[in-house]
Amino acid sequence: YTVSGNSINVKFEVINDRCWIRVNSDGIVTFEGTLNKGESKSFEAKNKLTIKIGNPPVVKVTLNGKEIEIPGNYPKTLLIMRNQ
Repeated sequence: YTVSGNSINVKFEVINDRCWIRVNSDGIVTFEGTLNKGESKSFEAKNKLTIKIGNPPVVKVTLNGKEIEIPGNYPKTLLIMRNQ
């Protein structure tokens, strides 16, 4: 994904079950852990976010205020970069 604006903002909301995620923000691991049903967490980066999602079907992902769909039932890696 490529976004415009001054920063990248991603919010994860676990809607069912639980999900392991690992977030790398501008080259630094800022979070690695499991979120349970009902939990949410937000992340921000200036230029680049790399996010590994262990159980994509159970999370709602919002990127800069817009919900994005993560297709498939297997672990995914999202690469989100700011359009310079």
